[in-house]
Amino acid sequence: MTVRELYAGGSGTMVSGSGYTPSGKIGEGHNVAGALRECLLAGVLCNDAGFGRSNRHWEVVET
Repeated sequence: MTVRELYAGGSGTMVSGSGYTPSGKIGEGHNVAGALRECLLAGVLCNDAGFGRSNRHWEVVET
């Protein structure tokens, strides 16, 4: 699965990129603020997954 849009605080923001490659953008030139920032912060703090490079490919790494 790949996130294409984030919805928080009554508004949606498009997300680009695909797979585990660390590239892409959240929104188009907007700062991540308010409810969206809080949603992303909760996601980061509530998981222990990581990712790294192995054999030239990005993959999930157990921590």
